[in-house]
Amino acid sequence: MAIEATRTYVSSIQNHRQVRDGLDSLGNSASKIWNVARWTADRIWDATGEIPDGGVLKSYMKNRECWKDLNAQSSQKVIEELSDAFQSWFDLRHKFDEANPPGYRKHGDTRPKSTVTFKEDGFKHDPENNRVRLSKGKNLKDHRSDFLLCEYQTRPDVDLSEVNSVQNVRAVWNGDEWELHFVCKVALEMPCFATD
Repeated sequence: MAIEATRTYVSSIQNHRQVRDGLDSLGNSASKIWNVARWTADRIWDATGEIPDGGVLKSYMKNRECWKDLNAQSSQKVIEELSDAFQSWFDLRHKFDEANPPGYRKHGDTRPKSTVTFKEDGFKHDPENNRVRLSKGKNLKDHRSDFLLCEYQTRPDVDLSEVNSVQNVRAVWNGDEWELHFVCKVALEMPCFATD
């Protein structure tokens, strides 16, 4: 009997030197969107005593210039992550007095490289050639290209052409370099147990 499950496969980027600057720009933009939305949430919280939900923040952020640095779905995902972080904090603060709200993504005067999630319309996967195209936002497109073409390598036992579907791709800074995380639907065979 087979069941469908979600798995994440981590892969290295084989052409890292060619795509690093582009991924750095996307990661910095995701941090900027987080920080602007966090600042906005703080202002609303101070004025109303309530934290705005993700829908309110998305509506507001769509008019900010930094929103267009990423593909629209990637920008939305940053806001969803911030909204989830606020919800987790809200749930925790009822249990623990020392729980802190989500902070800004800054280390001193610099922003860290945030994870960028590419949903359905933000990537094009070519598993036969181990490549994935990642969309840039309108502000980061240049005269040459509106996407980054990443060549990747997974573990030898992973073949992404055999997964049911790739749901999203995440560009993740691991502290030394960028890597790709493929979130996939896969069929898993479950053992059958005899019943008496």
